[in-house]
Parts: sequence; structure tokens; C-alpha cells
Amino acid sequence: MRNIVLATDFSAPADLALVRALAVARQQEAHLTIAFVETPAEAASFTPEAEIAALELSSLQEELAAYEERELAARVARAVAAGVTASGVRNVGEPEQTIAELATELDAGLIICGTHGRTGVRRFFLGSVAERLSRLAHRNVLVARGAAGDGRFHKVLVATDFAVAAQHALDSALRIAAPDAEVHVVNTWQYPVGSWGLSVLGDRTGATTALRGALTQAAGEQGAKIEAAQAAAGRPVTFRLVHGAAADVITELAAAEGFDLVAVGTHGHRGLRRLVLGSVAETIIRHAPCSVLIAHGT
Repeated sequence: MRNIVLATDFSAPADLALVRALAVARQQEAHLTIAFVETPAEAASFTPEAEIAALELSSLQEELAAYEERELAARVARAVAAGVTASGVRNVGEPEQTIAELATELDAGLIICGTHGRTGVRRFFLGSVAERLSRLAHRNVLVARGAAGDGRFHKVLVATDFAVAAQHALDSALRIAAPDAEVHVVNTWQYPVGSWGLSVLGDRTGATTALRGALTQAAGEQGAKIEAAQAAAGRPVTFRLVHGAAADVITELAAAEGFDLVAVGTHGHRGLRRLVLGSVAETIIRHAPCSVLIAHGT
């Protein structure tokens, strides 16, 4: 990974994302481009009152531009002081589209942005930019959320359905996690529609046990293969097979066990319009209590 793009609006959540970005950039020895995108102002009508207002607005815009340049320069200086090669970019346009295009232009391996709010549900970075960016970008997107600590990810949860995109999510998560990070790979299963009562019966009948075995055997075998492959590669992971709805299981595990990163893959070039786990990835982005990595597969 040679280049990383960090989207910022100079807010506190964006600065938390900066801490994550610095840690990843140092680990990957990547160049960090810190980008601020200003939404274009609407054209004013030509009236005497509007002309006066336009003059006042022009003065304010000059002051605002100077402020933005100072804030951008300060964050670039912070990155350099942390040992990261960095540069700043200030553009005008629709934030998510502009950031996605910039990442493509720079051949960035990762886009990082922050979220507003404690859970990221009500307000995303610059409104809903983080969510739209995850849809539009053809690059991996890290939505940074929660306390950044030392900036590194120490406990990682990867959602899998064993597809190629899920493997890409695992590889991408391992790339940005701390070398000694604890990594769990989770696959979820459910009883077929119309047999919901079986989950209540549990192991009280032989038929229930047999059905559960039939439903989980293949996943268990694939999970064992993932564990073996990662152990051989020197990055051991723990595979978990959990009963329940995927989005619920993943977000609840992340909250209950203190994961600081959840990773999920997407299929093709349509981002969240086509998800490795159906609509699971979109739900995880909205509700996970920690950072979320959206890995775009091929």
C-alpha cells in the first residue's frame, strides 16, 4: 500500500480518524494525503441586495479559505512530526465523489474517514458522506469510530461467508491491524425458514442435533481451513461459528467483547449496492460500535 487518503472536515471525529491514519501509514510506510473538500456555493440572484450580500460573503469566504488552509497545514505538519510522509489537498465539489476520484487518481490502497456521533448512526462524517463514500469508492474504506488509543487495531472481527470478497476483507484487515492483533473470523448460521422452533429446542432432540450438524458442518470445515492457512502464514486467527442473524451477531460481538475493528467485504464495483453478506455490511457500518473496514473485492 503506497498511498492512503484521509478525508477530513477538521472536526474531532476526523482528528480521531487521523490518529488511525497515522498508525496505518507508519505500518505500511505509505504516503498520506489529507483531503478537505468544500461543497460549492450556490449562485446568488442578481439584485442590489444580493450584490451587497455577495461582497460580504466574498470577504467571509476569503477568511474561511485561510482558516481551512491553516487547519489543513496543521494536520499535515502533525503527520510529518509523527514520521509519516504527507501532503494536503483542498478541493471543491461533492465530498464523497471528489474523495473517491482522488483515491483513484492517487491509486490509494485505503480511504479513511471519521463519523460524527457516538455510534455513527445519526450523523456520518459530513452528514452521510461516509456511507456514500463506501458505496462509490472502488477502494477499501475505513470508517473510523470510537477512541483511537495508540491508533493501531488490537482486536479485529472479520465477517465471512467464505466468498472471495470475504477473504479479501480478512487480508485487508490483517494488513492494517497491529502485528500482534487478536483476530476472530465469524460465520453465522440460522435454521431454515419455517423451522424457527428448532432453535428453542436446542439439543433436546436428536433430530435437532442432526439438523444443526448438517447446517454447520461445511462451514466448520471451511473455518478450520482458514485457521490452518493463517497459522501457516504466521498470522493465526480464531474461527467462530455462531447461530443468529449476521448483522446482529457481528455488531453484538463487537460491543460485548471490545473489538476495535470490524471488517466486511463487498462484491464487484457497486460497493454497498452489492454486498458479500446481502445487506449485512450496510447495517454493520451504521450500527457497529467500533471502526469498520469495507473491503472492496473484485
